[in-house]
Amino acid sequence: MKGLAFLLLLIPAAASAATHRVPSDYATIQAGIDACSEGDTVLVAPGTYTGAGNRDLNFHGVNLVLTSEAGPEVTVVDCELQSRALTLSSGETEGTLVEGFTIANGRATWGGAILCSQVSVSFRDLVLVHNASDQHPYGGTGGAIRCDRSAVALERVKFVENTAWARSDSWFGTRYALGGGLFAYSSQITMDHVEFRGNLAYNEVLGYDECCPYSDGGGAFLSGGSNVLRNCVFVNNVASVQDTPYSAASTGGALWSSGEASIENCVFSSNAADAAAAVLAGSHTTLTASAFVYNTESDAVHAVDPSQVTCCVFWANDGSDAAFEGMGGNLLADPMFCDLPGGNFRVGSDSPCLPENNDCGVLIGAFGAGCDNTPVLLASFTAAPAAGAVDLTWQASLGEFRLTAAGGEATWDVSWTATGEGVYIARDASPRLAPGGGFVYTLEGREPGETWQLLRALTVTVPPAFATRLFEPHPNPFNPKVTVPFSLAAPGRVRVEIFDLAGRRVATLADRTFTAGAHDLSWDGGDQASGVYLLRFSATGHVESKRLVLLR
Repeated sequence: MKGLAFLLLLIPAAASAATHRVPSDYATIQAGIDACSEGDTVLVAPGTYTGAGNRDLNFHGVNLVLTSEAGPEVTVVDCELQSRALTLSSGETEGTLVEGFTIANGRATWGGAILCSQVSVSFRDLVLVHNASDQHPYGGTGGAIRCDRSAVALERVKFVENTAWARSDSWFGTRYALGGGLFAYSSQITMDHVEFRGNLAYNEVLGYDECCPYSDGGGAFLSGGSNVLRNCVFVNNVASVQDTPYSAASTGGALWSSGEASIENCVFSSNAADAAAAVLAGSHTTLTASAFVYNTESDAVHAVDPSQVTCCVFWANDGSDAAFEGMGGNLLADPMFCDLPGGNFRVGSDSPCLPENNDCGVLIGAFGAGCDNTPVLLASFTAAPAAGAVDLTWQASLGEFRLTAAGGEATWDVSWTATGEGVYIARDASPRLAPGGGFVYTLEGREPGETWQLLRALTVTVPPAFATRLFEPHPNPFNPKVTVPFSLAAPGRVRVEIFDLAGRRVATLADRTFTAGAHDLSWDGGDQASGVYLLRFSATGHVESKRLVLLR
């Protein structure tokens, strides 16, 4: 026994997994990755990461965890329109995880932000915004992510305003724009609580003798494979082909799917395409307990046998929903979302989406009840914070309202006005908002002479007055002029540029010193072609970007 114990002491102990910190231990994310052994973790501190070593990341076959300390809100990988963020193509397998980042402004031939090829990996708590795929000879595929023959799990991932772009002309022939947010080929994709908002598959026809350009899957394009979507939301995604006198098609504004797919408890709202405003799917797809509302330009669901659609709600879609009525527990009824314009897809207590209110006895949609304290008379209540101010809007059929704000120990009234029948607005510019922080707005309503009743309370995070930030350009889409508002916390140099999706700078709006405070710039795109452009705002220690859409 003593001899055995001695021999065991000579055997090296298995190395434990190590944590490599960026930037305290390693200056760049890739340097942290390169230091990893199997099972290690790269832990990234809050900040915006740009330049060499923080894009074109590659795990080189090592199964590791790349994660952030504080989540995607404060940890950003900005690719600056130069390349994609991450390529996984060296046989990475289970245990490989990327979580807790915002990935912005990626641009590549395939997969603007992330490319996966023949791997098995997971992505969690990511925000993928303003990425684009547009340089391949046959068009763009996967504005944010492209997956080829891979097993990929997506959990709590947001695809926001990504673009798959193609340019078709007689010289290069037909091209395809596929999967504004996600493109997957012969893969196994599992999605849980994934959002696709404002993504675009767009084909620009440069030569009018060109035949048959295609744009499919404004949100996601799933070609073959076996895929599962649960608790997902598709909102305002578009598949579009520029007007042409020749045959053209855009299909699956939200989702284009072939192969096998199971779609359960999802919401499809306000998506658009020439065919299948929401979903175009093959014979091996089942749609269960999902809601389809306000999808435009065509049928909400296309090329799916009605028998494969069960326990779903259809409401106010263009085209015909009647094919699904009365079959498999499907309903043509208002789902009664708490706040559709504000993106709250929870439902009221009388909603047909709740198990107790439908014959299937199941929850329909991605969320349960959540607005029982909101009377049906209130249709919506939203707040848009800016530096030192909050703009509030609501729709209701009551006659009188009382709006109050609270922050710290202070409470004050906020005046409001009616802009139309049942539509009301308010702007709170109280000096109490100047330091920024969290404020609670409480809306009460009543009919004349009746008791005040609580309609809704919103908690709003207000940035400090004159924080350095880029606000939403307006109008957007525009033709041909757009206003670009921003503010500076302190005097400093500002550079504002416009790029097309090929990465070419088409305009520099400013490259000079500004005073602290609010400023406006304008751009006249009258000499530019219709399409999507990227606005980049750079100030000292601060970089932001926005998507601009020029429509003629």
